[in-house]
Amino acid sequence: MSSADFRWKLSPERAWVRMCLEGELDLSTAATFHDAVAELMEDGWTSIVVDLTGVTFMDSSGLRTTFELDTEATRRGVALRLTGATDQVQRLFSMTGLSRRLDMAPHTNGHHRDG
Repeated sequence: MSSADFRWKLSPERAWVRMCLEGELDLSTAATFHDAVAELMEDGWTSIVVDLTGVTFMDSSGLRTTFELDTEATRRGVALRLTGATDQVQRLFSMTGLSRRLDMAPHTNGHHRDG
């Protein structure tokens, strides 16, 4: 899959921004995902919700990038929350132990909850 097939849409709210991903998050698109989220942090967003509902496939590159972004967010004091992971993607996070480290809200249907 080319990076042209990987898209996202931003929906800024008052204090947070939602990034809705679409397509495959793999070796060919992970850097694009990383750069987009890093730019949001650079722009001063302190609460970022990444909606994975539209992610149709994720490989180890997507997992690694998500882990790296979480580490960077923690270092910067940014709240990074993942929502809407499909059963397949949720299973990947669980099998690798990342579900215990990442802020995942699978039952919110992508809706941000304060608090």
